[in-house]
Amino acid sequence: MATTPNICDLQNSVSEENEGPMEKMPLSAHGESVRAIRDAFFGKESIVHTMNFLFSRYVTSMKDIIVTLPSLLLNESIDVCFTETGYVPIKKDPTLIIPYTQMTKKQLGLIKAVCMGMRESKEYNGCTQMGGGIFIYDNFEREKFFVEPKYILYACHVNILFGKDKTKQSGKIQKIEITNIILQRLFCNNLITHQQIIDANKLTSEWITLQGLQQPDA
Repeated sequence: MATTPNICDLQNSVSEENEGPMEKMPLSAHGESVRAIRDAFFGKESIVHTMNFLFSRYVTSMKDIIVTLPSLLLNESIDVCFTETGYVPIKKDPTLIIPYTQMTKKQLGLIKAVCMGMRESKEYNGCTQMGGGIFIYDNFEREKFFVEPKYILYACHVNILFGKDKTKQSGKIQKIEITNIILQRLFCNNLITHQQIIDANKLTSEWITLQGLQQPDA
């Protein structure tokens, strides 16, 4: 019978030279750590970069990614799960991974602090994945934390309007139309509200102004 992976094994996968500074050491693996991780990867200042990476990495493996990915983030709460290669934000989809090599020093420092908190509290489970490697996740009851819908929509807008062509459709459909299709489908599925769309448009407009870019035609 295979032994349960230890979180010490996971900590060792993050090299000392790349881990970055720790704001709190260790960080509790309860609500404090979940909120910190959510904000570090899916907060206003980080979500555009995070979504840019996820769109790029999973464009060929995730069907209809421009709707599937935001729908997943709107439906599921953020989890505390790790493999030896990266952070898994949604436990129900362990294939969705943000590699440690793509993280900032601040994000790596946070991950290290959370792992230390989980090790000290012993409130985690581990298993070996079918394809090899370890999967560590928290095992405690806690408040659920969701990514704010307006941030998800904002990140989609910025990446589709100003990022590289990750949808492979912009040659046929104008990018502004693609964003409208996304909003329509999410709205029809009762995943977003009209007010959240307004808030996301405001954030997008602010980002465009800050970058010194031209506002797209409606």
